[in-house]
Amino acid sequence: MSLKVSFCALMLSASLAAHAETRVRTVPYSQYISIPDSEDAESPGRVAIYGDFAIVIEVAGSGRQARPYQRLASGQWQAGAPLFAVSTAPRGREDDDVAMGDGLAAIHIGTQLRIFERSGGAWVAATSEGPIPAAHGLSISGRRILVARPGCNYDADIYEKSTTSGAWRVTGRIRGAVGQCNDHGALLDLDGDVALVRNSPSEIREYRRNGTVMLWPQVGTITPPAGTNTDVGTPTLSGDVAFTSNGDHFQREGSAWTYQGRVRPLDYALTDLQEADYRGGLLLSFSSLGNNSNYLDRRPYLYLQNSSGGFDHVAALDVQGDGVYADVSGNHAVVSGTAYGRTDDFVEFFDLPVPLRAPAAVANDFETHDVSGWQQAPGSQFALATSGGSTVYRQSSTSGTSTATLTNSDWYDSEAIEADITPRAFDGNDRWVGLAVRYIDADNQYYVTLRSSNKLQLKRNVAGAFKTIAETTLPVAVNQKYRVELQIDGSRLQVYVNGTFRLSANDAALKHGRAALMTYRARADFDNVFAAPTGGFGLAGVDFTDILDQGKPFTTEGGNWTVVEQPETETLAFGQTSTDGNARAYIGTPTGDQVVGSYMKLESYGSSTQGAWFGLLARWIDARTHYYLSVRSTGRLEIRRVLNGTITVLKSVPFTATPGRYYDFRFAVVGNELHAYVDNVFVAGAIDNAIAEGQYGLATYRAAATYQTFYTYQP
Repeated sequence: MSLKVSFCALMLSASLAAHAETRVRTVPYSQYISIPDSEDAESPGRVAIYGDFAIVIEVAGSGRQARPYQRLASGQWQAGAPLFAVSTAPRGREDDDVAMGDGLAAIHIGTQLRIFERSGGAWVAATSEGPIPAAHGLSISGRRILVARPGCNYDADIYEKSTTSGAWRVTGRIRGAVGQCNDHGALLDLDGDVALVRNSPSEIREYRRNGTVMLWPQVGTITPPAGTNTDVGTPTLSGDVAFTSNGDHFQREGSAWTYQGRVRPLDYALTDLQEADYRGGLLLSFSSLGNNSNYLDRRPYLYLQNSSGGFDHVAALDVQGDGVYADVSGNHAVVSGTAYGRTDDFVEFFDLPVPLRAPAAVANDFETHDVSGWQQAPGSQFALATSGGSTVYRQSSTSGTSTATLTNSDWYDSEAIEADITPRAFDGNDRWVGLAVRYIDADNQYYVTLRSSNKLQLKRNVAGAFKTIAETTLPVAVNQKYRVELQIDGSRLQVYVNGTFRLSANDAALKHGRAALMTYRARADFDNVFAAPTGGFGLAGVDFTDILDQGKPFTTEGGNWTVVEQPETETLAFGQTSTDGNARAYIGTPTGDQVVGSYMKLESYGSSTQGAWFGLLARWIDARTHYYLSVRSTGRLEIRRVLNGTITVLKSVPFTATPGRYYDFRFAVVGNELHAYVDNVFVAGAIDNAIAEGQYGLATYRAAATYQTFYTYQP
């Protein structure tokens, strides 16, 4: 089964850290193939993949054709000659279908369905006992093919190959509910002796093979629970687990199907789940960005079953286009779509990381004095030290290159490291401090350097040969702190300094390696280090000035939350206008590591003996358990914890907010580290592990405040 989705990437700046929890990988494509398409009003063709083979339905003049692909030993996919073409296809590509199984392919274009078998290194057209009547709806399991029948009802036929004649013929029939006489077909799936067929928008029927009896009887029913989306869409089945297209999860218990809940993407605040295909513990689904899934883009997501039987969102396919069909088999995926800004279609192939579930990220502010995960190169002098009341990892040698690598970070595909770096001394001109990714040894790594010559350089060292691959000017001063981030995704490298994008380059020479801290003839302090095997993944992003960019609505408690006009800029913002009591607005899928930020301003404080405040929520469970960052009328900025109703001040520092002035506040909750930033400057940090995960949002207490933007990402 293959599914359709459109795609639009969400870019949110990433700038701090995460720990041992489910992380979402963004998987880049490994191969892009352009397919000319003169019919720009059409969507791209459907796709299927199985092992080292794939089939894509393409436009061919006024008709369509099915083109096979094969994965070569080099890892590249090679196109073959079309298996067959239909010169004029009266129905649109929405009604086409393609399915693949072990050595089998079934292809439905227009009113024709043909079966192919892999034989002698080629796809060979199979014979059938007669024409195969088919409407939309096709699935393969083992050596059986389930085909939706045209006509008035939700009927389907099961085809198997005769052991005597070698021809494919009907061996089973499914008689579904009465429908409308428009050749609508049936949305269905097949797994061994069990078939699921959607018989109405709110009902899926389970049919099971009964020995040699031609008619497969109905043995069960799946219906969505009250209050959920009643249009179940295309069902998908594997063993005792089934899904509807909107992510409703069902488990067979005895002879009945029990609702297990709805699978939600990690960025549920932005997206809706649409369509699903489940095979062997891996769920492929699609999320539509924004409130209105009919016109906003969608992206393919992958989920893995966890030990408790639920499903974790672990990957997003980084499709470079729109109007997508997708299919996954083993460690490979294929996607078709229409290129942005052009009428050409494309096919993209993806090599999925092994294992697909990303390893844990690492965060270390050195306050626990634990540096056991770091390995120093000979001659380096990294040691714990105290600076301004905080513990840092100080490199004191000015002789040659000094390196400390993170031992458990030999990662492939994606990698990111960031840290606060304070140069303490440069021994000469053009000396530097920096970070590295894909560090293999002293002769192989990518690294970024802040140089005493007031340059920021992105460099590579491959087999001992050094090369500058990007650079820009940047004033670099001794004893000044810089927040530096270096990330690589596939072959794409990017550098951020103090939260601002500064450099990028493409280089594919090194495929893996560890994260590292580095200096060259310089002393430096490193602090608040974070390294991850994934890039930042946007969880929520709202620009209240854009009426089409609202995502899901916040859940609000107390206060007067409303979209307000800002006269000074003639734009819109999210305002909390009451100065009485608590006011909270929260959103999202509960998660552990989260960076919550907003560009916000104080309007006014109300009276309070304990101090009025405005700020941000993190790991919100309910009003009695959460973390929050508060900017207070008492002239303090505080990181606080509420646990079972008891408030604890974890960190308090002086800070006075000027009414009417916007500040960029950021609250990073990573593992047991809680950090506060104002205008990209670190201002406060605390350690606490009492609350593992939760939602995120905005809050005030006896204060009116305006929030121009709101964002949250998994770092």
